[in-house]
Amino acid sequence: MIIRLSPAGIQLTGVWLLLGGGLTGAVLFWLNHLAGALAWGLALLFCLYCLLGYLPGLEILIDDTELCIRSGVLFPCVKRIPLRALCGVVRYSSPLSRFSGCQTLLLYAGGGLACLLPALTLADAEALTFLLQGGRP
Repeated sequence: MIIRLSPAGIQLTGVWLLLGGGLTGAVLFWLNHLAGALAWGLALLFCLYCLLGYLPGLEILIDDTELCIRSGVLFPCVKRIPLRALCGVVRYSSPLSRFSGCQTLLLYAGGGLACLLPALTLADAEALTFLLQGGRP
């Protein structure tokens, strides 16, 4: 099973990144104008990198034995997690993400948080949760 992030979820993630960067920049701008402007610029660059490079390339592959997460364009990364190592799945959504039809999954392993999967469609989140809780594809 291959899962990619939804376009609405990617846009929603961009909104949250811009809000966080905008608030951080505003606080720093109140303290020091140069630091605030620098924070706004860095937040904008980070948001553009996430929206144009990182998030559209995120791919989740799941088979009988492992969960594989491929991400990154400039610095590709492959994260493999054996399914027997995962011990918990938490699905959550904000009112804004429910409006756009998205959910976020937190996957827990024995040592703590294994990974965060943002911007999944409701159907993909449901199917992935079913598979990780012992169901078959």
